[in-house]
Amino acid sequence: SVLKACGDFASGRAVHGSIEVSIHRGSLYVCNALISMYNRFGRVDIARKLFERMSERDAVSWNAVIDCYASQGKWEEALKIIHRMELSGVEMTVVTWNTIGKVFLQRGDYVEALNIVAKMRNCNVSLDPVAMVNGLKACSHIGALQWGKEFHCLAIRSCCARIDNV
Repeated sequence: SVLKACGDFASGRAVHGSIEVSIHRGSLYVCNALISMYNRFGRVDIARKLFERMSERDAVSWNAVIDCYASQGKWEEALKIIHRMELSGVEMTVVTWNTIGKVFLQRGDYVEALNIVAKMRNCNVSLDPVAMVNGLKACSHIGALQWGKEFHCLAIRSCCARIDNV
């Protein structure tokens, strides 16, 4: 998209200005792309304002704004948004779960990161390679060898072992 091609904040703002006067202003897809663009430029403040103005939000919208805060190291705010997402009734996707795991890993809360992966399994969310890496990182930091072996077996069974990061 044009928004992904914006190489700097000024050109991104210019494109956003053009969108504001076009018929695409309220488009869910366009708003989600704008939030992601502002995240790339570290402008969580603008992304949040845009998110709050949206009349409709989907899982992508929530994930994008959660990632804004997580990327800036604003863990508590990311967790508040996750809680709001849960209350809104929007179903959490594997991306949401992985972002929550990332928040706990980056905070150094490895036990909670591991609990998130366990919750994913309990909620029948398929573990993708990102979830596997999150789980393995948590295991390595807390010395959870048995859990690490289980993740390794699961990775082999789900073909994630062919992916370099896993």
